[in-house]
Amino acid sequence: MGAPSDGIHVGPLDDVLVSEGEFAGRRVFLCGDPDLVQRLRRRLFLAGAALRQIHADAFVSAAP
Repeated sequence: MGAPSDGIHVGPLDDVLVSEGEFAGRRVFLCGDPDLVQRLRRRLFLAGAALRQIHADAFVSAAP
């Protein structure tokens, strides 16, 4: 992961978020690709966020 430069962070989203600090006591909202949402939920929980404080909406395609 690259170092922040002029407020820009470079790297995988989950690595950037977890590097930003403490998640205990914070409310987290996630949305997007189901695999990304699942990975972020796990990483943020392991970083200290309570499961009840992680709100997620995975975007899935409707059946044709």
